[in-house]
Amino acid sequence: MSFWEHIEELRDRLKVVIFTVLVLFVVFMTFGVGTVTLGGSTVPMLVPAIGTDPVSSQVFLALVALLKPSWVQLAAAHPWDGVLVQVETAVFLAAVVGSPVIVYEGMRFIGPALKPSEKRLLARMVVPISAFFFSGVLLDLLILLPWTINFLYQAQRGLGISLYILFVGDFVSFVLIHVFAFGVAFELPMVMYGLTAVGITRAATWTKHWRIVVAGIWFIAGMITPDPSGVTMIIVGLILTGLYLLGVLASRWADKRRAEKREATVAV
Repeated sequence: MSFWEHIEELRDRLKVVIFTVLVLFVVFMTFGVGTVTLGGSTVPMLVPAIGTDPVSSQVFLALVALLKPSWVQLAAAHPWDGVLVQVETAVFLAAVVGSPVIVYEGMRFIGPALKPSEKRLLARMVVPISAFFFSGVLLDLLILLPWTINFLYQAQRGLGISLYILFVGDFVSFVLIHVFAFGVAFELPMVMYGLTAVGITRAATWTKHWRIVVAGIWFIAGMITPDPSGVTMIIVGLILTGLYLLGVLASRWADKRRAEKREATVAV
């Protein structure tokens, strides 16, 4: 294919991705999770919820119930904050729910440039990549974020502050960015394994340059953690360093498999 044919194909792939995300966005903004009675049984189902309680609003309220300390007051800084909160949440949900289509279209676009072995590797990595991403999201939502937000407000209590306010716009932006960044960070072992498995790098390289990688990890930990106290940065840094060590072990296993395949090929 020529350069312009590649551009044309990329445009077609992007059309599918944008259409999928747009449809999901509209659904999350106009439908809510409700219940209907079918044959005497109550069944959860998406029901029209324009201007009332759509999925975006329900997810936001669930995040507030999960993460906001009971003594903190929820507030809006601007009249339009309620709409922006729902829009941000709906965009995030549309991207997450539509991620299978995004990944599929991306793989179809780069597929012709890959060897059969690399295509099989990508297919094998889809489930582990998804598992690592959602593990990072759950760990962040259930453990790290509740502890971080509670810790930050507890630190304010010692200063004699009597009124604690959490603005909805700041809250949703912080939570969604933090959750997404933590989920992506959990992909580190799979990235290391994939690069080693296709022969771009070797396990010895990860081990040799561990100081540079660990320094980068702690820099990223400082970037994605919200408080200047350094406590959450240390926790995130330790977690990411552990993931790096896991990636080193995975890359060594990939190196071993490549060596076994080469020996089998030579023997034949």
